[in-house]
Amino acid sequence: MAKTKSEDKPEIVTDSTNATRKRANVEAVDKDDLNSTKATPNKKKAAVPAKGKVTRQKEQKRERREDRLKEKRKKDNVQSCVKQVWLAIRPLCRRHPLAVILSIGFVLISGALYFASDSLEQRNQIKHPPVTDKVTLKISVEGGKTGELVFGLYGKSCPLTVENFVKLATHEKGYGYKGSKFYLLVPGHMIMGGDIINNNGTSGRSALDVPFENENLKLRHLSAGTLATVGLKNNSDSKFNSQFYITFGPSTSFDGTSVVFGRVLEGLDFLAYLERLTVTKEMAPVNDIVVVDGSHEKASG
Repeated sequence: MAKTKSEDKPEIVTDSTNATRKRANVEAVDKDDLNSTKATPNKKKAAVPAKGKVTRQKEQKRERREDRLKEKRKKDNVQSCVKQVWLAIRPLCRRHPLAVILSIGFVLISGALYFASDSLEQRNQIKHPPVTDKVTLKISVEGGKTGELVFGLYGKSCPLTVENFVKLATHEKGYGYKGSKFYLLVPGHMIMGGDIINNNGTSGRSALDVPFENENLKLRHLSAGTLATVGLKNNSDSKFNSQFYITFGPSTSFDGTSVVFGRVLEGLDFLAYLERLTVTKEMAPVNDIVVVDGSHEKASG
């Protein structure tokens, strides 16, 4: 079979021919890549959080965990406190339910009067009234020290209360504080006595011929050693007219409900010693604190 001229003629390859072929090959490859891209969509890469963001998230979790722990501890502390208070007053509730009810009412009234009264800064500006009388009580602790408390009394502000206290301290009527005990001691707050009959806060006796009402409820508990009467507002029951308490520091709890009629002038160190004595769950001193003797003198000047 005879060959044609075109078959016999060799192909002439030039530089332009090679360049054209290369371009065609590149275009074919690009087209194949484009088709494969359309056929298989790109997979999204998993977002990797930044290191700083991870740290902040951990800190936030830790803070939330700590807040929950704090709230739990606070709740546990409140429950524990309520339980301890209940265990302390439960025996007293069984023996003297009326006294417990009166005490709770007394605290509620005191709190209401405190929030309705002047600010603490204004109270601190009030000066002590002038001292007209001085009474010295000699006090003995069972198995401990014996000391004296010298009280300055405000006879001009509370004349009846002061007269009653003086007569009871000196046994002018044949009875009084000598031999009586301090029956309640609350560290950080006050020590209470003057129940010259039962020595437990349920009785007492006035040295005046007739019962008298609270005289002056304006004076405040401004310092350690404040001397005040025991009783609710406008109380005129003579069985409470002999009871009194002494504060261990400034206090606003009884402002407006008790008559402040004096303060400790000498013996604050001995008063601090009394505050450190051991007490029972009912806040009664473990060792008897007894008034051994009392004396009176008019204040000079």
